Amino acid sequence: MVALGLVTATVGLGGAGCDGDSDGDGGSGAGDTGTGASGAGTPGSGGSGGSGAGNTGGSGGTGGQGGSVATDGYCALGCTTPADCCQPGQANCPSTQYPTNYTCDAGICGPPRCAVKSDCTANGQLPDYDCLTVGGNTQCAEPCTSDTDCTAPATCTGAADDGTMLCKATVAAFVCDDDTDCNGFGVCNAAGNACICDESSQCTSEYANTCVLP
Repeated sequence: MVALGLVTATVGLGGAGCDGDSDGDGGSGAGDTGTGASGAGTPGSGGSGGSGAGNTGGSGGTGGQGGSVATDGYCALGCTTPADCCQPGQANCPSTQYPTNYTCDAGICGPPRCAVKSDCTANGQLPDYDCLTVGGNTQCAEPCTSDTDCTAPATCTGAADDGTMLCKATVAAFVCDDDTDCNGFGVCNAAGNACICDESSQCTSEYANTCVLP
């Protein structure tokens, strides 16, 4: 068993901050777009961050460390079409099949979404993973009944919308001292616990070039 994000097997461009419980990047994956300020991170989560498993796609959405503040903007990957959300050279992208079925919603990349269990098992390498709905969106996650079903440091503390318990990894609180700690995912807020933005010029990462305001 593999502990990923929630633990999830979606893609996340992860980048800076969003969604402790949702998608982020493993294999690489596009993390969900957050709803507030985001903490700095590196591509491969999101957002809602998360980790992907086996042949998952790359950029799109946000993910990574840091909490959300509903009144602040956050940096995400902008797009005109779903093709803008694909990693350079990513095969068969975009498509209508997971893991390259990115979306471009209101100019912001959305992560690929699984449809069936086989989307999440990485050709049998992750047999326990399943496609479940978390926070209103489908994602690959590892169901559990106790902590022993999860790979440390993940614990059986997550939950799908239908109540199914999921393995979830705890992410350390994000801390920034100045804007450089945000790695292009915005600027450090006054509290020093999230990277935020007021305009897209503050989003200088190639993985998160657009400021999304609430």
